[in-house]
Amino acid sequence: MTLLEVPDDAGRAEYAAVAAHAFGFPVADAPDWFARAGHENLRVLRADERVAAGLMVVPMGQFFGGRSVPCLGVAGVAVSPEARGAGVATRLMVETVRQARASGFALSTLYPATVQLYRRAGYARAGARNVIELTPNAAETGARDLRVSRVVAGAAEEDAELRSVYARFAARRNGFLDRGPYVWGRVHRPRNKVTETFKLHGERSVDGYVVVNHRMGDHAGDVLVQDLVALDRRAAARALELLSGYGSVATVIRWWGGAPDLFTEVLPERRHPIAVTDYWMLRLCDVERALSMRGYPAPLDLALDLDVADDCVPENAGRYVLRVRDGRATVTRGGSGALSIDVRALAALYTGFHDARTLVDLGEASGNESTLAVADAVFAGRAPAMGDFF
Repeated sequence: MTLLEVPDDAGRAEYAAVAAHAFGFPVADAPDWFARAGHENLRVLRADERVAAGLMVVPMGQFFGGRSVPCLGVAGVAVSPEARGAGVATRLMVETVRQARASGFALSTLYPATVQLYRRAGYARAGARNVIELTPNAAETGARDLRVSRVVAGAAEEDAELRSVYARFAARRNGFLDRGPYVWGRVHRPRNKVTETFKLHGERSVDGYVVVNHRMGDHAGDVLVQDLVALDRRAAARALELLSGYGSVATVIRWWGGAPDLFTEVLPERRHPIAVTDYWMLRLCDVERALSMRGYPAPLDLALDLDVADDCVPENAGRYVLRVRDGRATVTRGGSGALSIDVRALAALYTGFHDARTLVDLGEASGNESTLAVADAVFAGRAPAMGDFF
């Protein structure tokens, strides 16, 4: 079986039937979903002239150490019932990783329905998606010094100011996405929802924005924040003050982000539950590119020798010397292999989800104490998180 694009309506209809059955949605909903993802981004495996499995790829980037690394998201992974249990899903994912590598993607990321399938393809849990919930009165900050303006409906998705502010905000957060069209569409045009977008104006520029989806119940409702972005404390406080204004019609304000979170740090009181709603997984499709393209702590001048094992992409396996200086890295083949590490464990180290000592304790890496200390210094940074779901 070979991973194939889906060039025609007949193929898309086959994949739609498989995906609709797997995820339990009406097959009539599939065409809109596929159109949002882009027909060119659908992939299937065929067996006996039928679609045995399929998925969507989501071209984008992911920020680590302040730099965007080319990343292929994966969504909609589905296997037909008659093809299950024969290793088709693993084959689907391994072929996707290999194609991603050949296309220049250093990373691949996804939200798993089942962890073990993706581990077989070389992915590892590497970050969290946290939900933060507040009552509207708890969001009151008294901050009203920044002007708020509404973005005209339909214009927000292509607004250059919003994209610029988001890029600056996301680059500071390990794991946040450098969004492509599909993810931006999910922010501004979530399925069966209506959003409003508000800019927060500083003295000379837009310093943040809020994208909200307000849904009413019988008596009150929730304010679901599709995107919450601020470049400094003033903008964060003004964003929360804006959201507190929904108190007459909503009981809960909810957004997704990291822990700790910039916005909770400006709250006047301490009660703001933060809970992990999901873990996302990461795969280093091209170890050399992934290591060389991310950013690193600027004061460092260190070298880390790695010996990487990869049972799915043999081109990744072997020894590397990672040299970090002035926030950038050079990667060459060779070295002593002082840190022996599986590609899955390397993904968790790469994002900062696990430190090197924890990976040793898990039996997924080995090295002496000096080497582990260097690895932890090289990959130090904010706890990896993601605000988006795809």
